[in-house]
Amino acid sequence: MKNKLKKALAKLLDGLFPPKCACCGALLSSSVSAFCPDCYREFAAARLLPCRHCGKETMHCTCCNDTLVASGIYRVAKVCPYYPERDASPELGLIFAMKRKNVKAYFRFAAREMAAAVRRMGGADGSTVTFVPRRPSSVSLYGFDHARVLALMIAEELDLPFEETFYRSAGASEQKGLTRKERRKNASSTILPVNGLTATGKRYLICDDILTTGSSLSSCASILTALGATELRAVVFAARG
Repeated sequence: MKNKLKKALAKLLDGLFPPKCACCGALLSSSVSAFCPDCYREFAAARLLPCRHCGKETMHCTCCNDTLVASGIYRVAKVCPYYPERDASPELGLIFAMKRKNVKAYFRFAAREMAAAVRRMGGADGSTVTFVPRRPSSVSLYGFDHARVLALMIAEELDLPFEETFYRSAGASEQKGLTRKERRKNASSTILPVNGLTATGKRYLICDDILTTGSSLSSCASILTALGATELRAVVFAARG
């Protein structure tokens, strides 16, 4: 009865406030997808672009750069590549939409894609899902932490426990526009463990929207490793191509 009520309510809301394509803004017939048919086809094709490191299709790639390996992450599940110059691409359109608009359909679509990527990686059984936290200034501006919303849905999709393990200090700068060295310094000095965090003997799946240099993910991983975590994996929606 509860599920039927939820579906009926979702259908009613779709009728009153039709969801829009996260890329082009076209009205969608339902909230099952974040894209219109044309944008979805472009997104689906992007998932098949090869990783420039291992050569596999991005959606099947799990390779890591040296920064991540040094922090204890050896496998990263990915959905699609990230090319900054493709600023009008569906994948970037969805990421920007999730950062600015708390639209459940967008997060559900991304979470399902990321959960599928984790399963292709071999799963994350026994892991606790956590996330790279957003800057406090962005949370204040938009009213929510998009990474937290996404991680909660991924945990639900994978039937895994969720834990809030990190926070960013008030002095955190935006990573975009910083050099690799600046990103590493900014992330390592502003991403901190929550009070009372215990990770001894635990496995973690760390979620983030975009992987560029890996500075933020590696800072989170270094904290968990120092606190005794035994295995770390990560999942991102888009990885730098």
